[in-house]
Amino acid sequence: LIPEFSDAATQQRFCELISATDETGGLQRRGDVRETAWLLGIQLSVRVVPDSIGGVASILAGMGGQLDVAAEEELKQACSVSPEQAPLVIASVGGNAGAGHWRSLANAAHAASQFVQANGVVVLLSDLNESVGTATRFLADLDDESAGRRVMESQQPDQIIAMELLRLRGICRIYFCCGGRQDELEEIGVGFAANISEIENLCTEYDKCVVLHGADRVIPVQA
Repeated sequence: LIPEFSDAATQQRFCELISATDETGGLQRRGDVRETAWLLGIQLSVRVVPDSIGGVASILAGMGGQLDVAAEEELKQACSVSPEQAPLVIASVGGNAGAGHWRSLANAAHAASQFVQANGVVVLLSDLNESVGTATRFLADLDDESAGRRVMESQQPDQIIAMELLRLRGICRIYFCCGGRQDELEEIGVGFAANISEIENLCTEYDKCVVLHGADRVIPVQA
């Protein structure tokens, strides 16, 4: 019923919200869903809670507001991990490449930063198969302060991963194993692993390694 049978302005607003990847867009989408359900007289809602590796942790049913709180708690329990420091962290990212995938990459990079030791190595595994984004290209600037300022001003879809990579490369070395171009990644100070064999060779250089499956959903918590 909504937005298919709404006026043009309402349909356009919903299209903009669906394409939005920022937190504000997500909150507004959820608010619209709750309001629509209330207008239709729907009292019972269902929440499917994902786990950190792409599966389903639990399925909950109940009233909207209370259900959201319970689902958030279930998600934290399903995806929370106590950080264990290691010189090498391999973090895989699920999902399809696209605008939202930049946020997934940023989440994975942030999670990995909680596990890697100082001057260690983080390897990000992703199915992303596109050129480095506009904001991320600014990391080629030798001056981190200048690069950070230009990234913040860019307002590009890849802004969040650009900021996370800028922060992460001050802690450790970064490698990408993805479909991106090696020359573009190296220009921004990121190493390139062409295949799993190269990652396996990298593993032989360290006595300890942490592997984070679905790292974009992992929630690091202190024990």
